[in-house]
Formats: sequence, C-alpha cells, structure tokens
Amino acid sequence: MTDVSRYLESQEKFHHLFVGITGAVLAAAIQTVKFDNLGKYGIMFEFFGWISLALSLIIALYNAWKMQDLFYSSLETEKAGEVLEKASENRTVIFLGDRFRAFVDKLEFLGKAFNKRIGWQFIFFLIGILCTGFARSIVGVMKFKSLN
Repeated sequence: MTDVSRYLESQEKFHHLFVGITGAVLAAAIQTVKFDNLGKYGIMFEFFGWISLALSLIIALYNAWKMQDLFYSSLETEKAGEVLEKASENRTVIFLGDRFRAFVDKLEFLGKAFNKRIGWQFIFFLIGILCTGFARSIVGVMKFKSLN
C-alpha cells in the first residue's frame, strides 16, 4: 500500500466521522429548539441552520460514498504504473502508457471534484452552526436590550 492509498484510507475514516458529527449536531439542534422564545427572525434562522446542516450531511454522505471510488481508482493507477514499469523492458509501452495516463486523468478529475465537494460540505456546516447559534442568541439579545 502506497502513501496515496494510506492517505485516502485515512480520509475515508475522517469522512465517516464527519457524517456522525454532522448528524449529531443536526439532531441536537432539532431536539433542543424552543419555538415559543425565538420570534419570527429566530425561527427563520433556525430553519436556515437546519437546512444548511442537512445539506452538509447529504454532501458528507455522498463524499463518504464516493471516497471508495477514489480509493479504487488510485489502486488501479498504482497497478497500471507497476505494469508500465515492468513492460518498459518490452515494446508494449505505448499502449500501456496511454492507459496509465487515462487512469491518472480519471484520478485527478475525481480528486478535484472531491475537493470541491469537501469545501461546500464545510461551508454548509459552518453556516448551519452559525445560523442556529444566532437564532438561539436572539432571545438573549432581546432580553438584554429590554433591560436598558
């Protein structure tokens, strides 16, 4: 197993952990809400936070599922590289070189798409946390404001 395979395996474990964390935060946010204290804007921010957390969870589940495709593509690329090295002694290098480049291109494409989804996953997670926290803090701010 090469460094790339080990890296992808550790990333796969991280994504399963992130799915659990996001699911737990979403469940806790839904479980602990008290709509009678929030008001119109608090409810709006609460629902927007839930939607953002749900989108982050969906993207995280998709990433965890697609991580296997990325892992197996990296293994195919490694095997093709080994075959190419062994075949370099023979004259079949042109055909195998094209096949190896196709594997590398597929791996690069999957990696770029995966990194883009990870970015969106974290953005939605942060927006969900911030909106839910803001919705819950509106009550305290309004009570503090009424004291003056």
